[in-house]
Amino acid sequence: MGSGERIERLREVEHDCYRMCYLLTEDEQQAHEAAKQMLINLYASDAFFATVASGAREKLLKQEAIRVCCGMQAMRSRVGA
Repeated sequence: MGSGERIERLREVEHDCYRMCYLLTEDEQQAHEAAKQMLINLYASDAFFATVASGAREKLLKQEAIRVCCGMQAMRSRVGA
């Protein structure tokens, strides 16, 4: 799949990425940064683009949102400690 097709698919889930990150962080700026990182990670994920079923894609989005948000929180905790 070419980069243009990947970007189009990511545009379709961009709002969902932000929404999930906002629910996890409860902060607009953190959600924005997390969603941006999520989209970067998903762009490189062949598994995301190979997934056809919407339920499976939703599950991958949730897993990635949790991974990115928890990683950002852990990094903030280390920096603040």
